[in-house]
Amino acid sequence: SPGEAQTHPRRPQIQKFRSKTFFGQNFQIPIEGVALSLLFVILLVNLVGVGKVGASILAVVVVSLTGLAAMGVAGGLSIDFSLMEPFNSQGVSGLLAASGLVFVSYAGVTKVAAVAEEIKEPERNLPRGILVSLLIVTFVYVGLSFVLVGNIPYQQLVGDLKPMHTLGEALGGEYVGYGVAFLAILTMASMANSGILAASRFPYAMSRDALIPSIFAKVSRTYLTPWVSICASGVVVVISILSLDVAGIAKLASAVILAIYVIENIAVIVLRETRVQWYSPKFRSPFYPFLQVFGVISGLALFLGMGVTGLKGAAVVVVPALIVYYLYSRSRTSRKGVVGVRVRRKELESPTDGGAFPFQQTIRIRDAKIVIPLFGEERSPECLVEVATALSAGEKLEVVHLTELPEQTDLHALDDALDSPAVRSLERRLKVMSDRTKNDILFEKIPSHDIFKTVYEIGSRGPCKWLVKEWGGRTRGAFTMHNQMGWLEDHLACHVVTFRDAGIRFISKILVLTERGGDLSAVSLRASRNLAAFYGAEIFVGVCIPPAASEHGKERLIKKATMAAKDCGPETNVVPIESMSSLREAILEVSAEFDFLVMRTQSAENLGQRYFGTVQDTIIAKASCSVVCVQEFQG
Repeated sequence: SPGEAQTHPRRPQIQKFRSKTFFGQNFQIPIEGVALSLLFVILLVNLVGVGKVGASILAVVVVSLTGLAAMGVAGGLSIDFSLMEPFNSQGVSGLLAASGLVFVSYAGVTKVAAVAEEIKEPERNLPRGILVSLLIVTFVYVGLSFVLVGNIPYQQLVGDLKPMHTLGEALGGEYVGYGVAFLAILTMASMANSGILAASRFPYAMSRDALIPSIFAKVSRTYLTPWVSICASGVVVVISILSLDVAGIAKLASAVILAIYVIENIAVIVLRETRVQWYSPKFRSPFYPFLQVFGVISGLALFLGMGVTGLKGAAVVVVPALIVYYLYSRSRTSRKGVVGVRVRRKELESPTDGGAFPFQQTIRIRDAKIVIPLFGEERSPECLVEVATALSAGEKLEVVHLTELPEQTDLHALDDALDSPAVRSLERRLKVMSDRTKNDILFEKIPSHDIFKTVYEIGSRGPCKWLVKEWGGRTRGAFTMHNQMGWLEDHLACHVVTFRDAGIRFISKILVLTERGGDLSAVSLRASRNLAAFYGAEIFVGVCIPPAASEHGKERLIKKATMAAKDCGPETNVVPIESMSSLREAILEVSAEFDFLVMRTQSAENLGQRYFGTVQDTIIAKASCSVVCVQEFQG
């Protein structure tokens, strides 16, 4: 109206523009025809190889960003803040719906990740590229959106599929608008090229994993590109162009991207908390796990804010995927995923009818009765093997170096990794140690998709009677205290010795703790004797006296401990350990007087102790001396 025109002097010019149609009467350009033609060119580029036109794509991106920056500066000088009132007219629901709609703008992150195996030094370049692109894109999108609504009434932007052309014409006239439109088409074509490049890699990778037919993994001999996967991706895009409008495509894509981001945040949590050995990324997300939890919650909020559109988008992706999985993929792959490998342990307790366990490989355990598994993070493998040598009392030992690999990695294709300089050095040192101690020490390198399953097989089959491992403590970077090794210790068919190395190398005094009733377990007694004989050390028996014990109860415990001490030797001394407040602190205090602390392992009695640790876990972690915990096999 005239009144509105006086309030906003630029509006008549905008209205004049809106009376024309950029893709309509003036040019009569068939949108679908242009889109399909550009798609054909993009497919050819991908088939030949994007690297051959990489410089051209980079030039388009630079020109695009330069043009957008120029528009942002020009528009920023003429912002009318009265156009932004009310600032959020649709409230929180409208904000969530709009955010969900435009979330497809951040699909570039998944595109980069999809081609990670084609990036040089991905551990360094991939996080940098993602973070830098996110910062640039966010700054450009937010800045231009601010400039757009500050120059054009938002009512006129409703239903406008070419807002940047509208802004360009409003700022510089008809020909500037045409230039912006051309630049937008060129930029969108470049981005579509990246989309096809990324999209084609998903079926290519799934085909290699036997999740879809192998034909999608075919690679052109001339150009070394996955041509079947690229063409299939092109067919999906053609169907989308012919069957959906622009808004429909944007909504569907945003819903899919939101779902992907939510799943990715969950995947980071799962990978960290399951403690898979091979998951050791160079880049570690800050503020874990709060940033991931926020990502999941905010993603679901945006997803629900889209209403029915989000559900339709999820259905379009999930339903066909489930159909393909159950009708084709499920019977052709044996993978369980990280969750299946780490959580489900029923198959370890339920052997097949033949008595064998359904493992992927046969673990070759020789006739060693004491096995030392090495997980790669031991403080001193030699010290651990030395303790095992002391415990063995001349028995043959076998050191098993375990390397955990992702399920998609062939166990027989990593000879170089298993024969790395670090492993060769360890093998050499153990050979020298075997020669000097005159004790037979065997060395075995075992790759595995599940090191806990491998340890279970080692400790449950064959001649293994003792399994000696280093105390791992709490895994840094994880949020929960859940410990798969703790589960294994309760199910192995052998004695388990857990050693915590405090760095003490001169062993002269060994303290062995009695149990609650003052008795000394047979395995603790045997371990103490063997350690003392090997190191030439003196044994002391520590009797733990509860703070509330009466004088009679105290005397009874000391008497029992004295009787038990005779089995260690006629001159073995008894050390009463008592405190008026905390027995744990008393044990920690007395540990400073000894070089080794030997005690029987106490299993977690409830879920809280299993996840957050027991009193004994605290003693092991904080004792001033090295600690040997012995868990006796009752079978």
